[in-house]
Parts: sequence; C-alpha cells; structure tokens
Amino acid sequence: MKKIIIVVMALFCGIFLASFTQVCALSNDNVETFISLSNRDNVVLHNTIEANVNPKDIASSLGDEILFEYQPYSEIAFAKDGQKVTAKMYYYKGETFYMDSLETVSTEKTEIEKEIYQFYEDRLSFIDEKNINNVSETSPLFVDVLNGYKRLVFKPYGYLDNSFVVKKYRANDVSSLYSVETNTDFIPGYVANANGDTSYNGNMRNYFGFVHLEVAQAVNEYSQSTIYYGGIPHFKDAWPVNSPGTISISSTYNAGMNLGYSFTNGFSLDNVSIENQHDYGLNIGYAYSKNYTNQEPSISTQHGSDIYNEYQWSYQYADGRNGDETYHLSTGYLFEMNNSGHTLIGEDNFVLKYNFRFRVQKWYKILGIQVSDLQDPIDGQININHW
Repeated sequence: MKKIIIVVMALFCGIFLASFTQVCALSNDNVETFISLSNRDNVVLHNTIEANVNPKDIASSLGDEILFEYQPYSEIAFAKDGQKVTAKMYYYKGETFYMDSLETVSTEKTEIEKEIYQFYEDRLSFIDEKNINNVSETSPLFVDVLNGYKRLVFKPYGYLDNSFVVKKYRANDVSSLYSVETNTDFIPGYVANANGDTSYNGNMRNYFGFVHLEVAQAVNEYSQSTIYYGGIPHFKDAWPVNSPGTISISSTYNAGMNLGYSFTNGFSLDNVSIENQHDYGLNIGYAYSKNYTNQEPSISTQHGSDIYNEYQWSYQYADGRNGDETYHLSTGYLFEMNNSGHTLIGEDNFVLKYNFRFRVQKWYKILGIQVSDLQDPIDGQININHW
C-alpha cells in the first residue's frame, strides 16, 4: 500500500471548497501545484510542478492511503479506510496566530474527507483578505512546527524513549530561527524489572549514554539528474552546557542583523538582563535553561569532531551503584535557516539526525561481595525527514 504525499504550495482556485475562491483571487493567475509522491519507504515516486492540478482528482486515483499537506494554511490531513485522521491548520486572525486541530469521528474514507473539508471551510470563513496576506509576516516567538516520539528497545539491558518538538520563530522574510527540544529517557533493566517487566534483567543499572543531534539540509532526490534541496541550517546555540552564558544570535543570511539573544534562562529579542545577573534576560519570550545542576551523573557537551552542526550531550555515573534509576536528559538546539532561495518549495524543510548510545553495568554478588561488569555499549539511530 502506498503512502502518497501531495504538497500543494500554491493557493487552490476552486479545488476543494467554495471558500478557496476568495483566497485564490489574491494569488497569481498562473497557479502552480507542487506534487511529491512517496511510498512507505520514503522512496520518491513522482516529483513535479504542474499548472492548475486538482489534488482531489489525483488522490482519488491513487488508492486508499493518502497524505495531504496544504500550505501555508494547513499541515497533514491523513485519510485511510479504517483509521482516524488528525488535521491541523495554521492561520492569522488580526495580529494573533492560531493553530487548530481536528481528530475525525469517522473511520470511513469518504466520511473522513467530508469532515476534513468542513474543518477547513469553517476555518477559512474565519479569515479575511487582510489576514491571508499576513501569513508571510513575522510570526509570534517559536510556534510548534513538528513533534514526534520513538522508543528503542534493548532487551534485556534496558530501553530508551525519545520525544522531540521543533519550534519556529519567523524572524523576517529572509530567515527563521528554529529550536529542537528533545527529551530522552534512558531506562535500565533494573527499573523495568522493578516495575514488573521480567523480560529485562534486574541487575542492569544505568552507567553511560549520549545523544547526538545533527540538523541537516533536506534533499529530495527525484532522479540522478533532478535533485531538490531545502534551506541550509546553521547552528546557533544549544543547552544544557557546562559553562552557560549569553549568546548573541547573528544572522547568517542577513549580514549585520541580530536576531536576538540566547540567555541562560531563555531567548529574548533584546539584550536587557536582570540586574547583577548579566547572563539572565529580563524580557524572555521563549524560556529554557542552559544550566545543568546534577552532581550525579555528570554531563559533557560539545560540537561533533567532524560536523559542526552536530551537537553532543553525554552523561556518566561516577558510582555505578547510583544507576538504579531512569536518567532524563532534556536538551535544546537552536538553528537558523533561509526561508527561500532553495529548490524545495516552501519553508520548514530539514532533517533531524539523532544518534544514541546506552551502556549499563551488571551488578551482582559473588560470595556476598557486590561486583559489576560493564556491558558493551548499545547504539541506536533515528532520522526524521521533514519536507
């Protein structure tokens, strides 16, 4: 069964709803539709730009599993027989930025589509011409773009839970700042076994682990001669770090422009700090903490030795007997990326490359004496392609 991705980058004259007629009156008469078709393994089947294409007609001829992505008004409406759908829509009303979401009631494809179309129709009636034009203007500080969750299982040693949220601040028409907030839980066999899952070894305790994150350019290789590229990400800051301080965020794409300040307690558009605490911003628009205060385990942070856009966090217990717990590692990664000037149409095209390592110690007794054996490290990887 195919997974079909249809990305409609232009405004849709008369495609789905009567409401779109007003929207399209604001756009160029030569409406272009970008269509990217991929299968379940993310192998690109079709990638083209065509004029005045009706996505509904294309979707109806491609089977029962369809993924629509409508920009700039919406993102991800998924239709499949026997499965509910989540639809999202992003828009302005006045100076306020909104995100609405829908979970369909029906599981039958035709009814799902009706619910989704009604969802968009209701929201579009809320938007006037002035607000439609505002979509390209500066957004509020750091709006959610993407989130996800993944579990890596390493029986009988333990398991790892990873969740992430990507947020975006559209600083200007040229570039945007993005943050990647990641939470990684390293759960040793000791904890899993103590909570009733005997498929894990109760002697395995937490000892060492790392999270490496690289944000890379999105690449859609349609053929050997046709390759589409997204914007180029540039690392700006990360947290937690061993020696936190204030970072002035200079734009890579606008020479001489400052995009804001990354203080120890978060991001601010101005350089006003708390009195007698110069590394703490007074007017924080997006809060986080660069501090790491745990004594056990300790952490080490740095850029990758070969890739500057990769940032690395590792932890280690000085006393392995203290590893009878889940270790929660929360990290942040800030990068800038150009909004246009690339061949992949639209914004927010990037790749997240996670690498993990998890190492446990086996603790047991011999003749009443507690001893330990350090187990071989276990590695895992998660790649998220967003385009």
